[in-house]
Amino acid sequence: MPFYDYQAPEGVEGCPHCREGFEVRQNMSDERLTRCPECGGEVQRIITGVNVVRSLWRSENLTPERLKRSGFKKLVKDDDGRYVDATPK
Repeated sequence: MPFYDYQAPEGVEGCPHCREGFEVRQNMSDERLTRCPECGGEVQRIITGVNVVRSLWRSENLTPERLKRSGFKKLVKDDDGRYVDATPK
């Protein structure tokens, strides 16, 4: 579930919570917030950088055994250009 950042639009007073901006964990299908949960003032979703924890993306974390245990499949391209399942059985 992603996190979204919200902040009071420029020129809107708001409270310290929405003036500084805040983060909300929401489903992608959830409606955007339009009001600050603290003061009820107007807020808008703002675009920020994506946070990725690098240690989770190390190649040793993506071993075939770990992928299988996590419910993923490893696909590799064969000589005919087709992708085949290379997940350990």
